[in-house]
Amino acid sequence: MTRPRVLVLTTYYHPVLGGAETNAKQLACGLHRRGFPVQVVTKRVSPDLPVHDVVEGVPVTRLRPVGERKGAGKWRFLPFAFAELVARRATYDVICCVDYRGIGIAAIAAGGLLHRPVLVQAETIGVLSCSGWDLALAAKGVNPNSRVVALAKWPVRSIYARADHFLCIAREIESEAAAEGISRDRVHYMPHAVDMQRFRPATPEEKASIRKEEGWPLDRLICMSVGRLSIEKGTLDLIEAWRQLAASNAVLVAVGPDMPTHPWDAGPRARQMVAEAGLGDRVIFHGASADPSRLLRAADVFIQPS
Repeated sequence: MTRPRVLVLTTYYHPVLGGAETNAKQLACGLHRRGFPVQVVTKRVSPDLPVHDVVEGVPVTRLRPVGERKGAGKWRFLPFAFAELVARRATYDVICCVDYRGIGIAAIAAGGLLHRPVLVQAETIGVLSCSGWDLALAAKGVNPNSRVVALAKWPVRSIYARADHFLCIAREIESEAAAEGISRDRVHYMPHAVDMQRFRPATPEEKASIRKEEGWPLDRLICMSVGRLSIEKGTLDLIEAWRQLAASNAVLVAVGPDMPTHPWDAGPRARQMVAEAGLGDRVIFHGASADPSRLLRAADVFIQPS
């Protein structure tokens, strides 16, 4: 049986680090290893990156507009993605759109025009309903519950709802699809996979070695969160909980980058909260990591406040 040719469309991809980008890469490489013809179309985040590339055997095409990872990039990339999908229509049978905010419109429009099935996967709650817009709108002084906003959301929600299948990484996203009237046969609960060879328990010797390399205490409980320092990731809730816990025998390590210029950026406020509460010796902001699995092996407790 001939395997379908899959085009993975995602705004950001390797070497960009993040949950959506990591999942898109795992998906593309996993399909490739299983013999599916697969290609990736993504946005070019830097002029230093080649337009045409091969990442772990998978062809990758990076398109305009060139620019760093930002939320608005998902919308600016839309017309370029649509044009590319139409241009290479003879090279794929299925479109799989990972983190379909904005670019899902390009995927669904191209799929409808070319009669190709479109699978979309949200990486956060609020994409299909457009409720994910509300925080950014409120930050700009716009009432997210106004009739104008509801009218602006309606065409986007209507287009998203035309996707052939919805891949849901969380039960909340699955419930959102049901609430938006998507038929059950088009909704599929598919949590992200975990590489159990990378994400494995450490021996006591390995744990101690990593802590020494990072300058972390050997004799205290280390609790760790991994994710962008962002409001929707629960960063501020975590710092407040840590303040209330007042555990002098434990250290919180927050692994993840700030989100400069983004309305959800929680980094500056989180550091301010730590300073005001006198938690400087009990909270470590590690920053981004290319290999969080190594850092997790040095931890005793994992915290997911998202």
